[in-house]
Amino acid sequence: MAGQVPLAAKNLAVPEDFGKRLPVDYRVVDEIILSTGMMQDQGVDFLWRWGGPSLYKEVSRLDESTRVLFYAREEGYIDDMEISIMTGLSLEAIEVGDKKLKDKGLDKVKK
Repeated sequence: MAGQVPLAAKNLAVPEDFGKRLPVDYRVVDEIILSTGMMQDQGVDFLWRWGGPSLYKEVSRLDESTRVLFYAREEGYIDDMEISIMTGLSLEAIEVGDKKLKDKGLDKVKK
């Protein structure tokens, strides 16, 4: 693993400019929906703390869920293992998140 994902602290606020720092030439390559409870249970605050040179993510609230969009300069698919390494989430949690996307009809990602 490239780096450790920091443990979540309670009541962390999302930075005001979050989501506005994304270069326009990036495109969505994958997305998952995770329940808020899943993220709290696994103690991750990867949403704005993890970053890489070719990858970014944006977070939006959907009721009790959090939608995570993964962006990259190059077109491609980010598999569950990569998401697991980047976020610190278990593969089981990601699988449940993927199912929630399909159930809500949100599994069609706009390119």
